[in-house]
This record gives sequence, C-alpha cells and structure tokens, in this order.
Amino acid sequence: MRAFIVLALIALLLGCTSTRTSPGKAALIVDFVNSTVVKTCIEFGENATALDLLKSSGLKIDSKDDPAFGPGLCGIEGVGCPSSNCFCGGNKYWGFYYDSEGGMSYSNVGVGSVFDGNRTIVRDGAVIGFRWGEFGQLPEQASFESICGPGIK
Repeated sequence: MRAFIVLALIALLLGCTSTRTSPGKAALIVDFVNSTVVKTCIEFGENATALDLLKSSGLKIDSKDDPAFGPGLCGIEGVGCPSSNCFCGGNKYWGFYYDSEGGMSYSNVGVGSVFDGNRTIVRDGAVIGFRWGEFGQLPEQASFESICGPGIK
C-alpha cells in the first residue's frame, strides 16, 4: 500500500511538469505612437516571458533589470526611454497587455513574469500586446489566427 501511495505521488508530480518538446507560438502586437503597428508570430520555448517574445521579434529592445522588481521595458525601436533613464516618459510608458476573455487585459505583473496569478501569460495561441502611451490605452487588437494563421487556438 505504501509503495502505491509513493508511486501515485510521483505520477502526480510528473504530471505537473511540462513535457513540451516543440515550441509554442504566440502573436505579438507592438503599437507605436505614430500609428505604426507591428504584428508578428513568435515561436517560444518553455517558461517564456513577454520580454522573451520581444527579444525574439528582431525589434530593438531597451530594458533594465531591477533587483527588486525584475526587468523593466524602457523602449522599443527608439520609442520610449533609454535603459539609462527607463522612466523618462512621465505618465507615458510601454503598457503590457495579454488576451483574456473578451479582449486584451492589462497585465498586473512585469514583462519578465511567467504567470499573472495562476494564469500562464505566454502560452500556445496567446496574444501579447504592447502600447506606448498612458495607462489604459490599449494596443490595436487582433486575433491569434490573423497574425499566426490557423492552428493552435
């Protein structure tokens, strides 16, 4: 009986770990102030963050690591702030959003986080968005399928 319980616990623990062997895909939207919007499909590996997607996009990213808060997104393609002065924009900054039921939701966590509460942010079929502006200004919206094509979602 004891061996059965141990085996059941091991099976449960193994079931909680990721066994991803191929990369996932997420749609990335970057909405700049000048009405330029970049939409691209990004492949990612296990435990990817929104910052990982940005770095994989080929866009020039300025970020700054903060020991207390993690990485901060300062600028994308020269829009925003340099990493030497990450909060130069006053009340403007790179807002970070991700898909949820009914549209895009403002992220309660930073770009270096894997989870927002118990929800995985970057996952197969996800739409991740960024917009330079004031709080509440949503990035242009698009579906995963319109950016990455049919398939996962």
